[in-house]
Amino acid sequence: MKYRLTLLTVLIIMTISIYALEDARIIDIRVENNNYSSKEYIINRSGLDVGPAPQPEIIKRAVRDLYSTGIFEQVEIYAEKTGTGNVLIISVMENRRIDNILIKGNKAIKNDEIKDVIDIREGNFISDNMLFEMQDKIELLYEEKGFLNAEVSIETSDIAQSRADLIIRIEENKQVRIRHIEIFGNWGITDDKVKSRMNIKSKALFRGGIFKEKEFKEDKQTIIAVIKENGFPDAELDSVVKDLSYDKKWLTLKIYVTQGDKYYFGTFDYSGNDEIEDRVIERFISIRPMTKFNQNTLDEMVGRIYEYYMNNGFIYVSVEPQEERTDSVIDYHLNITENKQAVVRFIDILGNEKTEDRVIRREILARPGEIFRRSEVVLSSNNLYRSGLLENVMINPRPLREKGMVDIEFDVVEKETGQFNIGAQYNQVDGITGNLKVGLNNIMGKGVSSSILLEKGQRITNFNGSFTEPYLMGYPVLLGVDGYYITKDYTYYNDRRTGGKIRTGYTLSERFSTKIYLTYKLENVHLYTDTAAVQFLDPWIQDQLGDPKMLSELSPSIVRDTRNHSLYPTAGQLTGLYLNFAGSVLGGQIDYWKISGDIRHYQNLPWKFVLMTRMSFGVVDGYSDPNTVPLSERFRLGGVGYWGLRGYYDRGVGPYLDAYCIGGRGALLANIELRMKLNEQAYILAFYDIGNAWENMTEAYNNNFTPLYQGTGLGVRMEIPMMGILGIDLGYGFTDTRHAGGQRWEPHFQIGTTF
Repeated sequence: MKYRLTLLTVLIIMTISIYALEDARIIDIRVENNNYSSKEYIINRSGLDVGPAPQPEIIKRAVRDLYSTGIFEQVEIYAEKTGTGNVLIISVMENRRIDNILIKGNKAIKNDEIKDVIDIREGNFISDNMLFEMQDKIELLYEEKGFLNAEVSIETSDIAQSRADLIIRIEENKQVRIRHIEIFGNWGITDDKVKSRMNIKSKALFRGGIFKEKEFKEDKQTIIAVIKENGFPDAELDSVVKDLSYDKKWLTLKIYVTQGDKYYFGTFDYSGNDEIEDRVIERFISIRPMTKFNQNTLDEMVGRIYEYYMNNGFIYVSVEPQEERTDSVIDYHLNITENKQAVVRFIDILGNEKTEDRVIRREILARPGEIFRRSEVVLSSNNLYRSGLLENVMINPRPLREKGMVDIEFDVVEKETGQFNIGAQYNQVDGITGNLKVGLNNIMGKGVSSSILLEKGQRITNFNGSFTEPYLMGYPVLLGVDGYYITKDYTYYNDRRTGGKIRTGYTLSERFSTKIYLTYKLENVHLYTDTAAVQFLDPWIQDQLGDPKMLSELSPSIVRDTRNHSLYPTAGQLTGLYLNFAGSVLGGQIDYWKISGDIRHYQNLPWKFVLMTRMSFGVVDGYSDPNTVPLSERFRLGGVGYWGLRGYYDRGVGPYLDAYCIGGRGALLANIELRMKLNEQAYILAFYDIGNAWENMTEAYNNNFTPLYQGTGLGVRMEIPMMGILGIDLGYGFTDTRHAGGQRWEPHFQIGTTF
């Protein structure tokens, strides 16, 4: 006697006959017709075993389990009676196995992207049902990229028993472009105001107007959000009609909304704030009565209250706005449920295979046993990124509500600890420079770094060795040493330096990201020029050149860095005040003092935009005689770099003697950049620079800080492996200068330096 169960690829048909097996036992299990799959795998996946005869439900489940693997086209399970008992037989017909995946006709989308979507690779089994699913996935992929008329067909070509090639044929046709976007029902707000916030746009002179389904899904939410921001809290999206032209090349979008009545904000009151004083809550209620309803403004106000509570440990707080409508006015009562403050229980570090836990923990502000504060977690993330040891940081708080505690998990991805780079860089000051760098950024996982840099170019030679311990003996004290030999060839003189420096730093405040630094530098400085050229230089310049001199300099500074990323920041500030004292009681043969400051602010804007604003100043002078300030320490603006003023020649803006820029003892510079992120390694920017260098700040003040040279233009930044940052700027200087260019477009290039 036997019972049989059959499962087909599209329709599952199960008929099971038990008959004489009710009291029988299964003494063996056999597998038939399997080519690729092992007997052991099939029996194990079915869940069947020798022993008492299985019930029908167990047989059904075994069939489902085997079919769910995607390996089998047909499965039959039946029993055969023998003299000593019953043998259970699993008869299978395997799906074909893919030898090759051939994609034909695709131009706009690469093969790898299509393969990622269908999630099939050579060697996988394929069923007819999977073919239908793959076709749907590819068509959806093309729809998301604006190819609404793409045609996809998939077939298999048998090349041997149970083996086949998968052939995907694609007729992309042209992308569908939007001719019109029409919005109906928005009587209280213009179409243009709504469409200005949408990602998709109709075709225009410099606009493609390509319809992309993924972007339109976001736009549906944006449309309602815009209407709610303009006084209509009940706005809803009713339907969308997509009218294709007869040739299927153009699309008219008709979007229907229900706007509802217009409302205004009324009064706000609150209750439930037992732990937080009323004056604090009232500080966040910034909406004035009878202002137009704006859902975004309401959400931001409630969000600020949430954020304050979260920063004070109330992670389970609830702030529920309860509305009461009277005519066209909405009064709100904020029902606050504070719950208990959460205490940090454990801090777990994951993913650090090389870096010691303590190296990561010292950058984390939160501590077990302390109140959980969201702001400290955010600052901890910024600290970890700025340490330079980690490529990525994921923070996962795990609340334990019943215990009033929270565990914090820091899941990190480490950077490579060793570096060996051979590359080149270029800028318009130093020309082309080849470099060799050997470095260890995280020696023995302790966060200690050291490096050797060799650079040789047209105008620069640089041999530099450094060692840095960021936490000396477990304390937040930095200690570093450097030794170097540097020569630079400028327009009319050469600068050669041999020396070293000792660096130290101390963290004043982890929560405010503020550090102080102190550097002592001892150098042999030689400013000189070719003998034949000396006679053509001004006597003042000649006095600056000559025999080598010793420089003994002490440089204190204070820096506050709250940027969320050191390379591509989108928020935060970088503020620094830098002092330099050379000579006098420090000895040496060069006497001067210098003070400079730099403030940079990064503001995250909607979509992919970031606004960077910067203000810098510098003053240098002698203790008793301004002529003791060496030529190399004066300020020259222009081009790119720390004192970059784009649209003008590099180091070309400042006081001149004859035809040579000697620089000034006072300088001001401001930069504004609007950046748009392209990906994780690149962004484009528009900039505006303004600044100048004067003989001294007294002269600048007497002249009302004029003239100020201005420049504007466009640029791009991208990170290139083994080379660093590539920067290309095209700047236009508004002022025509005698020696530094201006009133024309000036290109600026730089590779290998972060700026």
